[in-house]
Amino acid sequence: METILNQIYEAFKNEKYKQMKKISKHALNRYILTQNTSFFHLAVLSYVLYKILNKNRFSKKEYSEQMKNILKELSELNNEFTIEKLNEIKRKILELESKDSRYIFDFFTKANVKMAAILYAKGISLDTCSKISNIPKAEILSYAGKTMMFDRLKEENTYKERMKIARRLIE
Repeated sequence: METILNQIYEAFKNEKYKQMKKISKHALNRYILTQNTSFFHLAVLSYVLYKILNKNRFSKKEYSEQMKNILKELSELNNEFTIEKLNEIKRKILELESKDSRYIFDFFTKANVKMAAILYAKGISLDTCSKISNIPKAEILSYAGKTMMFDRLKEENTYKERMKIARRLIE
């Protein structure tokens, strides 16, 4: 988990939003393998930070202090992962977003729905996806259906290919 935390911190610090999206996918795959909910939360966090870095408006001077605060919180999370520290980062991000809210859902709600739908499309039970994300089942199904999640994530790998992928994720 320390590796993922360090990757999140470094990618955010260096404003590498594409790397942040890759980290999110990796953390989600680690959740699938381990069922450790911390990996799910890190996948959501990484996706939210990807969205923030991907929005040009957050690079403006008026947001610089809040971005520094988020980086500071990420540094502390990198030193010791706790749900309390994760919630503090979430609070800082929601403050940042509230200055210029443009969407129906906040970043975390959208990220939770998306990550839950991806997990569901990858074969995790709808009940588990709903519980871990705190998103109603109907909303997960609706998102997965509207975005054609199953079509995009359809994997036609052989058993041997799936085992190779699993071994790489564990390393």
